Amino acid sequence: AMYLILLRMMSRQYELAFQVVQSCEADRALSKDEAWVFKQLRNANRDKHPNAHAVRLKFSLVVMYCGMNIEELWELQTEFKSYILKWNEVSSNCKLSMDEEILLLEHIRSCNEFAKYEKMENQLDIQRGALDAELSNRS
Repeated sequence: AMYLILLRMMSRQYELAFQVVQSCEADRALSKDEAWVFKQLRNANRDKHPNAHAVRLKFSLVVMYCGMNIEELWELQTEFKSYILKWNEVSSNCKLSMDEEILLLEHIRSCNEFAKYEKMENQLDIQRGALDAELSNRS
């Protein structure tokens, strides 16, 4: 699946790449081949298309806890900042859920990477408020 993500990203098929990432799970350390593909994703890092940021963030969520360092590929805070700034241009099929945005923001903050950027702070507050409202409506 990781190789397919790489191919989709390099051919700028972001929505298809996003779908593949959604089907992935990383509950163990990457194999040697997967680690090679992981490193090849650096080549797709230069793509600044709004959907490319979304795919990289989604991929970050998948591999965040499998022992790989996302920072080897891209700066998570920079990716998230770009995603927020281009959010209106991200296709609906590539948008992260509120829960995913909150998880990423909290991870960034916990890694002491969270530079003071008002728009990110606001996004975290907005998403938490929206999530709280959604949960209270379900009750």
